[in-house]
Amino acid sequence: MKIQTKWNLGLMYKSLSDPKIMKDVAEIERAYDAFVKKYEKNKSYLKNSKELLKALADYEKLDGLPNPMVYLHLLGDIESDNTKAEALKNKVPQVLAQASNKIIFFNLSLGGIPLAQQKVLLNDKSLTKFHYFLKCIFMSSKYRLTEPEEKILNLKSLPSYNLWVEGQEKLL
Repeated sequence: MKIQTKWNLGLMYKSLSDPKIMKDVAEIERAYDAFVKKYEKNKSYLKNSKELLKALADYEKLDGLPNPMVYLHLLGDIESDNTKAEALKNKVPQVLAQASNKIIFFNLSLGGIPLAQQKVLLNDKSLTKFHYFLKCIFMSSKYRLTEPEEKILNLKSLPSYNLWVEGQEKLL
């Protein structure tokens, strides 16, 4: 039996020019917009554990969307001199960061739940699957900034972090 030693990136996308890459980016943007439309104004999930469970399940679905960044990073590792891949790898995170900025309100809203209610939610059996996530949100909420400030940090930290990591990888 021969062991395969090359990644088959064709399982994700056919090539760098595959239109599915940008379709997936657009799908992510649409999903985030739908989440915002559903939960930004309607804060019933902050008062009702059943509504919170639905909101957390919808939030979790956002994480399960196809992410072209995985493909672009792997392709960049294989073809480090591919300038088209590098250009797309710089463009897509900016679009995704803007999309993720739209849902910052959700974590901030969860962090604003009063301490007594936080304890009730953490003991609610129906929310067991999200216990760790909620606990992390509640613990870090005291360090959160305002929504506009969080958005600025999100947009600024992404490029600087990525550039640092990529520079170090290229050096190695």
